[in-house]
This record gives sequence, structure tokens and C-alpha cells, in this order.
Amino acid sequence: MGMNEADTRYHLIDPVLRDKGYVNRDRITLETVLTPPPVEPSGPKGRRRKSPGRTDYLLCVQVGDMPKAMPVAVLEAKREGEDPLKGMQQARGYADTLRFDVKYVFSTNGHKYGEYDRFTELINGPAPFADFPSHPGLTGRYAKNSGIDLTHPEAAMLFQADSPAWSQSRYYQDAAIRAAFEKIILDRQAGKPPRVLLTLATGAGKTIIATNLLWRLSQAGRQLPKPALFLCDRDELREQAYTKLKAAFGDNARIVKTEKGSNAAQNARIHIATYQTLGLDDEEGFASFLTEYYGEDAFSVIIIDECHRSAWGKWSEVLRRNPNAIQIGLTATPRKLEESKHANAEDQEITANNRQYFGEPVYEYTLIQAQEDGYLAACEIVKRKASIDNAVFTRAEILKAGVRDIKTGKQLTEADLTKDEYTGKDFDDELFIELRTPKMCEDLFQLLCENGGPEQKVIIFCTREVHADRVVQHMNNLYVRWCRNKGQPPKDHYAFKCMGAPTMART
Repeated sequence: MGMNEADTRYHLIDPVLRDKGYVNRDRITLETVLTPPPVEPSGPKGRRRKSPGRTDYLLCVQVGDMPKAMPVAVLEAKREGEDPLKGMQQARGYADTLRFDVKYVFSTNGHKYGEYDRFTELINGPAPFADFPSHPGLTGRYAKNSGIDLTHPEAAMLFQADSPAWSQSRYYQDAAIRAAFEKIILDRQAGKPPRVLLTLATGAGKTIIATNLLWRLSQAGRQLPKPALFLCDRDELREQAYTKLKAAFGDNARIVKTEKGSNAAQNARIHIATYQTLGLDDEEGFASFLTEYYGEDAFSVIIIDECHRSAWGKWSEVLRRNPNAIQIGLTATPRKLEESKHANAEDQEITANNRQYFGEPVYEYTLIQAQEDGYLAACEIVKRKASIDNAVFTRAEILKAGVRDIKTGKQLTEADLTKDEYTGKDFDDELFIELRTPKMCEDLFQLLCENGGPEQKVIIFCTREVHADRVVQHMNNLYVRWCRNKGQPPKDHYAFKCMGAPTMART
């Protein structure tokens, strides 16, 4: 019958791991809770499951006297009588889509073990557990497989602790930072300027990631010889970033603005700015503040928040002027960007696609994963349908009503109508009903007011660009009126068009 899992670990697994050099918490962590209990949809608030996700053992690489060990593998323990490969599916799940940024996944019953190698994507074993990789062996294997020389000073960034101000980072935030550092090191080893793209769901804490990323770089030595720039597109995001960065860096984190005829952030290590502040939204393409106060290669690190956006300006100017800087894009939407009509060929090359410029995301954490982990609330689907969507309009009825082209205002003729009948699926695509969009926007705005307020984040999928323009117009107007009734100033860019496929309006 054999021993249960607890006895198997105590009598069979733990002694072998100690003999293999996993002798302290720097090299091995037991019963590591990696995620809180997931949230399941249940009514408007959802409920949390009882059991958190965890690993039995988290195996780490520790080099010298570095401040923090780096996780590289998980080990799943099974009962003595179970097949050692039985746990591979569960253990391998921890590594899917780089979720925990571990390179190896092991499973053992104390006698035999199996493994999944993310570099080769092969499942191997079972093999005698006595042959399990030692700590020095696992360290060398990671260095060989990753191509990173762990003894090089550059590798120090992989072994730094978070800022004391934000030391309780979530597992995926730590994983995202480590994945970014691996890309930076490999780019530099290849003689290329580092370019990194991180994709995480809205609300996953990208600002915390940026703060601890800059903190670890600053602690690694010689990694911030020049100031770092955190660039975003709205005042609210700038204030949010300032709060987080100031907690870590104190007065060394400052907002970029004109103060007494000079740059208020001039002597700071971390500069926080919006595109507009730097003059990057100038229609003539002249980044006035940027060119006046910052020379070429002024920054050692540039972090672009919401890097998929270009509607507020050509932020590529700051990248072109700092080609040797570490450039990191943060986004929840790695997609093709909306081009400015004034963009030149060089702008188009940089902003056409952030995957093309930054490379494929080195780490992705989706909304579904965040909901499964319990960090973001599970969605509740509320179905709404306008009564007019059940109507059917004939060609004759449309002509009799004197329908006009929404762009030109010209009355439509029979030649303009390609169908005999138009139904709900054609609305806002081939047939635009002026009363429909305002009513639907009013209904949505009312729902937002009743469930958390209108300033929460919402994505509205629209049929066409002209539809998105109308939705932006009505949502902004509804919000401005709501602010007036509340006696508060409206925030900038409440609703804006976010081009993609399909077109979206976003609040």
C-alpha cells in the first residue's frame, strides 16, 4: 500500500533533497502558496474556493551571497505507491504560458521521478530519484539551457529582492520581472539594445511590476547610470505611478513638469511623465519639452505604460532619441496600433505593431488567469438587448423614412440599399439608427452607476469606426453631465476610441 504523501515526503523525498544540496530556504521552499484560492462566479460578488493553488517544493538557484534566490523549478510530491508521472499534468500546469516562469517541472513518489523541460518541451522519466539533479547541477543546467552566465555581473539583476515598500509582490509579478531580466541579459549578450514586452491584464498591478523592476535594477549595481523614465498617457496613471515609485524611491522619483523655468525632475533618478508633458502629442511632431530638457540617450531605462496606445501622440520619439536604453512596454492589449495621419515612415515602423518593435511578450498573464487566481473578480454576464433589435425594416420602409448617410448627410437612394430587409445584425454596420446608440449608451451608463460608478474600466466593442465615434461621443457626454450633477470635475479622456479588430471604444 505504501506511505501517504506526507510520510513519503518526510522519509523518502526530503532526505534526498538535503543530500542534493537543497538545505535551506534560499534553495528550496516547502508548501509554497503560489496563488490565493480562486474566485468562482456566484451572484454579483462571487465566492472564493477553499483550497489555494500551491506547489509542494519550489526549487531555486542561489549564487554566492546574492540577496534573493531565483525560482527555476517546481517539484510535485506523490504518495509512495503512485506512478511518479501521475503528477506531471498537475505540475506541468504550473509552467503553462510562462505563468510561474519556471523552467523545469518535476514529479516524484520518492523512488522514481519524471520531469518536464520547458526548453525542450519534452517529458522524461521515470528515473531513479537518487539521480535527481543536485543544486549545483540544476544551477549549471539552467545556465546552459538559458544561455545566461550566472557568474557575470550582469546576472546580478536576477537575484535582487523587491523594494521594502512593495515587498509582498504576487507570484506573477515576480515572474514577469524575472522574465524581463532574462530578456535584457540575453539581448545584451547578443549585442542588441534590450527590448521587452510584458502583457498583463488590466488591474494586475503593472505599476507595481514597473516599480520593483526599477528597484531591482538599481540594486544590481551599474544598471541605472542615467535616470529612468516611466511614461504613460493620462494624468491619473501618472499620479498612480508617482505614488508607487515615491514609496520605493522617495524624493528620487519625481513628476516631469516645468517648475520655476526648469524641469522639476531634473535631479531625480526616476522621471514620471505623460506623453503630453513631453510634447509627444504635438500635431506637428515636435516634442518640445523632450528636446528642450533631455538630450540624446538621456535615459538608461524607459518603461512605456499602455504601450499599445498611440491616440494621444507619437511616443516613439522618446524611443528613437534613446536607442541604447532598456525599453520595456507594458500592455494589456498586444495588438496593432492606430496610426496617426501625420506619422512618417519611421514612426510607422516603430508604432505599427508593438510585437514587431519590442518582440513577442516575454511574460503574459491574462484576465482569465487573474480571475482563476482570485486577484481579479470573476465576470458576471448581464445580457441586454434593445427592443428595436427585434425589428425588421424593408427597403421600402427605409426609403420612405428618408434615411440619410451618417457621414455626408445625403439622403439614401434605392441604389444605396443592397438588401431587401435589414435586421438587428445589420444595425451599426450597414444601417445606422441614430436613436439606438444613445439609448444603449444611456442603459450602459446607468448600469455602471448602479454597480460601482461610471469611472470603472469598461471595454465597449463596436461594429465599425463610425459606431465607435458615436459611442465615445455619447459616453463622454453622459459622464460630463454626471460630473456636473455631482459637483466634481470630469477626468480627461473618459471615453476614447481604441482601434483594433473589431473596433473598440474604451472608458
